[in-house]
Amino acid sequence: MLDWLRKNLGYIGVTAILLGFFFQSLANQSDLRVQIAYSAGIAMLLSYLFLNAGSLKKDLFSRQGQAGSIAGATTLLVVGILALLNFLNFKNSWRVDLTEEQLHALSSQSRNVASSLNQDIQITAFFGTGGPGQASLDSLLEMMKGFQESGPRIEYSIVDPEQQPTLAEKFEIQRLGQAVLESQGKRETVDLLDFNGRWQADNEERLTNALIKVTRETEKAIYFLQGHGERDIEDSREEGFARVAEELRKQNYRVEKLNLGQQDEIPGDADVIISAGPQVKFLESEVEHLRGFLERGGNLLLLVDPMTDFDMNETFLADYGLRLGNNLVLDVSGVGRLLGLGPAAPLVADYADHPVTKEMTGISTFYPRAQSVETVESVLGYSSQDLMTTSARSWGEMNTEAEEVGFDEGVDQSGPLHLAAIASKTIENDENGPEEGTAGTDDASASQQSPPKEPMAGEEGSGSPAEKTKPKESRFVLFGDSDFATNLYFSEGRNGDALLLTVNWLAEDTELIGIRPRQQTDRRVNLTMGQAQLIKWVAGGLLPLVTLVLGFMVWSSRRAA
Repeated sequence: MLDWLRKNLGYIGVTAILLGFFFQSLANQSDLRVQIAYSAGIAMLLSYLFLNAGSLKKDLFSRQGQAGSIAGATTLLVVGILALLNFLNFKNSWRVDLTEEQLHALSSQSRNVASSLNQDIQITAFFGTGGPGQASLDSLLEMMKGFQESGPRIEYSIVDPEQQPTLAEKFEIQRLGQAVLESQGKRETVDLLDFNGRWQADNEERLTNALIKVTRETEKAIYFLQGHGERDIEDSREEGFARVAEELRKQNYRVEKLNLGQQDEIPGDADVIISAGPQVKFLESEVEHLRGFLERGGNLLLLVDPMTDFDMNETFLADYGLRLGNNLVLDVSGVGRLLGLGPAAPLVADYADHPVTKEMTGISTFYPRAQSVETVESVLGYSSQDLMTTSARSWGEMNTEAEEVGFDEGVDQSGPLHLAAIASKTIENDENGPEEGTAGTDDASASQQSPPKEPMAGEEGSGSPAEKTKPKESRFVLFGDSDFATNLYFSEGRNGDALLLTVNWLAEDTELIGIRPRQQTDRRVNLTMGQAQLIKWVAGGLLPLVTLVLGFMVWSSRRAA
């Protein structure tokens, strides 16, 4: 027994060390059993070398021992090189996310927000260590590492509320999985685990929105026009705009409705005005309000569907270098069939070189029942630019009431066509300009200056002369469709991003101009009972039987030979 133990003590020692490594990986910490396993294993290895020193020395200098020594040295060299590479990788980490949705890398919007921080952020996350919650904690640490790499002003700490109950009480923590963001006296709490204790798929978006809230001094105001048949931001049905309003509020915008026919003025705190899907023309008084708003450096987003009574090319749009095509864009590339819409859902994969679309390269959006948009020369000095372009297999159908449609040479507009365009102009912020509603339509009146809009709550009402006279940029974006951003299509492809990026640019929030975090696509395959049975019998019966038959045939042929 003692002789057997002396000969096999080395193998037992190696086994003990491997057990220690297994226990450490399992518990993610070096506890007592790990230390015992390591200590016992090293002691047994040393004892084996001491008790078998003579035989080991004799074997080492034999021919077989020399060959084994070379093999062992080669193995140690390879292991050493791998260890060195692993060490270098740990010190200089570089990762590539190969998933389609980029699930293991921060989105461009999150990186932009983190990198643009001009104040310190402290994130305190309350998580338990070990146990079933370890996977969620690992996900949090990976995400925090990404935020910290993008924004060096972000610091984070992980706190176990059971070990530090006083700190949990200070932050009013209700349950595990809550993270508290603090900056300059402002605090925002985010729930990272659902009520079942599971990691939530949209946590990156939650943290990014919380970063925006704790670092912004004021909310920017976005007003949605009403009174012309526009889409309702409180309507949660398929055709409503409730999802748009929800996403804008997540980005710390204040979203309100505005009926110019009733209120007869544009609020002084308005940063962006949106008219989504108007069915009729604006009244003359409303047009004057919008002209005055733009001349004071305001920003306007207009989304106009085809086949409506909104015919304002000559009375409003053309002055700013924009026109509607008054047609129906059809695309025979086939994407409409995938959406169940036929050719009336043109696909856009060609974007202009502009801040709104710089992050959309390689991304497709589609616009159900859209009309084309054109740029013309502006009499008010606005510079215009096409933004989104359809494929060459599209055209603008002028006869929108025809039962059967096809491209008519000389009548219809051949593709590619533009579905969105922008117009902008630098406005000198002179305090002696016209009041709202006094804007003219010629160059002279357009060059007049107007007083700055009233400050929002929380902003300074006065500033230096340089700040008061700092030039602004009036921005106007025109889409030939509003369906693409409805509740029904907002989450399809990147349609929602197309609208949100436009609003971010209009509001001059450059740090928000980026693709939002994507959630993992559900790739489950739903099989019928017959399909499941077929797979079962093919994989469990037919393939093994074929292998058995082929093996028997090979064996028979070799035996016969």
